[in-house]
Amino acid sequence: MFVCHMRPWSSISVYMFNLALADFCYVLSLPFLIFYYFNKTDWIFGDVLCRLQRFIFHVNLYGSILFLTCISVHRYTGVVHPLKSLGRLKKKNAVLTSTLVWVVVIASISPILYYSRTGRNGTPPRVTTRPQRMSCRVTLSIACV
Repeated sequence: MFVCHMRPWSSISVYMFNLALADFCYVLSLPFLIFYYFNKTDWIFGDVLCRLQRFIFHVNLYGSILFLTCISVHRYTGVVHPLKSLGRLKKKNAVLTSTLVWVVVIASISPILYYSRTGRNGTPPRVTTRPQRMSCRVTLSIACV
């Protein structure tokens, strides 16, 4: 829809496209989760796909939250401060903001690629760490929240 039918893009179209892209990340992780639950919670895809699935799921989660926030701020600014926002609500600013959101989301979620592991004997993918590194993991979790 965005690529073929919406021309030219406005700033709100940029935010909505990025929201749709973040939601598409969830669609990519769904087949693995569906099979996992149909297989009686036995993860058979290995450690790499476990990490990637958790990463993509969290990119969707936090990306969607931040892009919905961008849309809300954009709407608020346009309605409450229409004259002040005339020069600020441009497509260029939306592209820069969207790029910043993606960088922040990927940077803050990337530790999941290190900490996600499958358990023994195909137990569910989860975020785990060794006892020696627990303080680092706790600090990282607090920083991401």
